Amino acid sequence: GLDNINAGSITDFRIVNNTSLTNCEVQSICDYLTSPNGVVEIYRNAPGCDSPPDIANACGIALPCLPFGNYHFRNQVVIDNFQSDYPNCTELAGDVIIAGINSITNVDGLNIVTSIEGGLRIWYNGPLTSLEGLQNLSFIGGRLLIDANPNLPSLTGLESLTSIGGYLQLDHNNNLVNLTGLDNISSLGGSLRIIANSDLTNLTGLNKLISIGGDLDIFSNHALVDITGLDSLTSITGRLFIHSN
Repeated sequence: GLDNINAGSITDFRIVNNTSLTNCEVQSICDYLTSPNGVVEIYRNAPGCDSPPDIANACGIALPCLPFGNYHFRNQVVIDNFQSDYPNCTELAGDVIIAGINSITNVDGLNIVTSIEGGLRIWYNGPLTSLEGLQNLSFIGGRLLIDANPNLPSLTGLESLTSIGGYLQLDHNNNLVNLTGLDNISSLGGSLRIIANSDLTNLTGLNKLISIGGDLDIFSNHALVDITGLDSLTSITGRLFIHSN
């Protein structure tokens, strides 16, 4: 019933949370995905309509990089197929969400990504044990959230990251023992929040961090015995809040 919409008139395109929807390859949608001029957000639908590549395959088209995001990686297959689904996409606009619950074991398929204009959120990935596939990522324009990844032992793989435009939040990563991997970040545009990482013993890895554009919150990290690693920090724009460690 949507075949006859002029694809050029669409500027915000979202198909989300339709658990029985399998057929989305009508002409107007195929035309829009061929040359999107606005937001594309497609996830949590039935197979066949569960992601932009799902629909593009049914349309028989190749996807360009999405001009405004967002990229939802909800299982290992989507990550593994990223480079074939989005050929030559190294600079990603919009947000990137990696949330596979119990299905994502690695992010190796993202090893060509060099920048993310929006934010990056890595959360609720039970089997994930490494961020090595992000080794070429040097810039995040928005926030970086790494939360609820219970088997992630380190942040190794983020060594190329030099700039985060928004805030950095690390919380409920129960196997994280230090912050090695963040070694080349010198400034944050927003706050730094380190919350409830039960095995975290020190902050080694933040040794080059000089300034924080918001608050510094460190709380409920029950194994944290010192804050070694913040030795270069000279300025915090907001509050300094350290408690329940």
